[in-house]
Amino acid sequence: MKNISRILEDSYRPVKALVIFSKGRKWEEETYVESYDMDEQGMPINAHPLSEKECAKMACALSMDNRGRSCLTAKGLLPKNILHLSMTGSEGGSVVWFTPAQSRSLYFRRADIPDGVASVPPLVWKATTETLYLWALKSTAKLTVDTALYKAPFLNIYAGGNVCMGNVDIVAGKMGSLEEFITFWEQAFWNSAFSHTIDTNIVKDEDAELFWRQLIGTEKKFPVNRLVRLGRNLKSILK
Repeated sequence: MKNISRILEDSYRPVKALVIFSKGRKWEEETYVESYDMDEQGMPINAHPLSEKECAKMACALSMDNRGRSCLTAKGLLPKNILHLSMTGSEGGSVVWFTPAQSRSLYFRRADIPDGVASVPPLVWKATTETLYLWALKSTAKLTVDTALYKAPFLNIYAGGNVCMGNVDIVAGKMGSLEEFITFWEQAFWNSAFSHTIDTNIVKDEDAELFWRQLIGTEKKFPVNRLVRLGRNLKSILK
């Protein structure tokens, strides 16, 4: 196949190619679609059947109109907890929102930490159609771009905030609106079982696993003074 990168504008580069095979004379008749990734030289590699996830992402991309709106469109007024909404990016845009301190059911895939209800701190979420990031706040009052971020004090989260979702099925087609998008990611996170500590410094002056064993099943409020400051502020994630 001829290198197609030369015919594209400098601001774009090929990342995916589709080839439609058909047994009939028309492509709509009994077709099979093969997907190719593109290497840095614009050459097709890694041929594979078009997946459900790729179909969902393509449907989302094709739904964009001339004003740049994507499938991340609110059904009505924007929810009050939305901090930032972007319709651009390699993953089709992103949303940043916050949730207040609350009690949540937590699940663990390990015998030394029981499942149960515990208080959790205010949280800042950032999600694309593929990736979830999570940070903590000491308070949701008077949030500004200079508000400090803290590490989310949960297992299965990397130091930078990206969440390891394990085998959770992430399909953009399940997120038809902004409200559904947010609900999907929150439910995916809270309904997943925490399995292992990735960042060992997520609770100040204490082992995180011991911390949660002591907090779960009690009515104690989450001690926000135990949060570990990240050295970043809200402005750093609003892009």
